[in-house]
Formats: sequence, C-alpha cells, structure tokens
Amino acid sequence: MNEGFLEGTYRVQIDEDTVPAPFRFVAKSKNEMGQISLPFNDSFSKFSITGGILKGQGYCIEKDKSRDITSEVIPDDNSTETGTIKLTINTGE
Repeated sequence: MNEGFLEGTYRVQIDEDTVPAPFRFVAKSKNEMGQISLPFNDSFSKFSITGGILKGQGYCIEKDKSRDITSEVIPDDNSTETGTIKLTINTGE
C-alpha cells in the first residue's frame, strides 16, 4: 500500500477449453497482466469489515494500454476477517 493508494498486480488468464471453439481466439487475446493502482484513504481494517467499492486504473505493459478497474470488497456475514474481493478489469479494445 502506497500512501493514499492500494497497489498491486493483476493477471487475466482465460482457460480456452471452457470457451466454445469459434470464440477461443477472442478469449486468448484477453489474457494479460499488469499493475493496479486504486485510490484509498481509509483504514483497511475498517474497509474489510464494512466492504465497499474502489475504482481506479490498471496498466498492461505488454499491450501498452490503460485499464479501468473496479474492486468490490464483500465481507463474509459471519466474520470480520474473511470475505471476497471481486475485480472487474475492462480489457476491451
């Protein structure tokens, strides 16, 4: 975590065997990895309990493209220490 930002890496990897044959070339073209930077000025321990949505940017170096990224934190109902983080990465061209 950088001051005011959550930072990390992402990887999109689609198993081509799960995609119908005519669309496998599209699935393969979506595979990539890059950097994430999400503005964040709150307490992470508080955010992990309350949940919420963060919006920021990603950058895919190999494709030299910026990406809009949304991260949704969904805490488990019965715990303050576990939950789910859903990333939505717009890889559209």
